[in-house]
Amino acid sequence: MEEKAMVEIGNRHCKNCHGPVVGRSDKLFCSDSCRTMYNNTRYRSKFSTVNKIDRILRKNWSILDNLHSQGKMLVTYSDLRHLGFDFHYFTSCRRHAEDNPSGPQLLSCFDYDYSILEDGNVSLYKKATLL
Repeated sequence: MEEKAMVEIGNRHCKNCHGPVVGRSDKLFCSDSCRTMYNNTRYRSKFSTVNKIDRILRKNWSILDNLHSQGKMLVTYSDLRHLGFDFHYFTSCRRHAEDNPSGPQLLSCFDYDYSILEDGNVSLYKKATLL
């Protein structure tokens, strides 16, 4: 009977490194470091797209915050692009005035709003935060 228990233990393999797993019958990993590496790899692959978009949004926010702290309320589209601003990513989009459906779009990046104007400029606004 002792040999059978040893064989069952010997047949279990770590989900990360595929080495032998010794210990409890429900143990899946050979060590804490293998468990951590396995879960970190799963997390990274599962959320890689979300993390990439989050980095872009944070960079956009940082650019807007830096411009706002310098007192700039109007900047050219090309200047924003040159700073690394990615216009494809924003947190919300709405019309500037609800009674003017053909008016400029008001795009948001967290607590900053911006409008791309017809003359090639971008107007910046900081929203009043409620937090």
